[in-house]
Amino acid sequence: MNTSNAKYAIVVGIDGSGESLPAVRWAVAAARLRHEPLHIVYGFAPLSRFYGAGMPMLQNAYDDLVRAGERVVAEAVGAAREITDEHVRITSEMLNEPAAPLLVERSRNARMIVLGSAGRVR
Repeated sequence: MNTSNAKYAIVVGIDGSGESLPAVRWAVAAARLRHEPLHIVYGFAPLSRFYGAGMPMLQNAYDDLVRAGERVVAEAVGAAREITDEHVRITSEMLNEPAAPLLVERSRNARMIVLGSAGRVR
């Protein structure tokens, strides 16, 4: 797991819910104020919440979920870029891991972790 983008960054966890974009906007403001980079994280583990995780999934279905996740990340990056300038470095990642352990790992080197008030049920 590469944590270099999260090192000393304001890390914001997203999940595609309505609360994600306000969290991104808040994180951008924090990054700008503190002159820190912003790192957007999306934990993508589509089968982790189901009984039988690890079972095979149709490739087309998995590909659809990957594209949906990529859209979530792109929307968050776009929202961040809309309200900041080139002085805030923005990076992002979408890993095939459950969100909670991924955010715990990223918190080890982050300046802070930002999350929305509520999100999708996982």
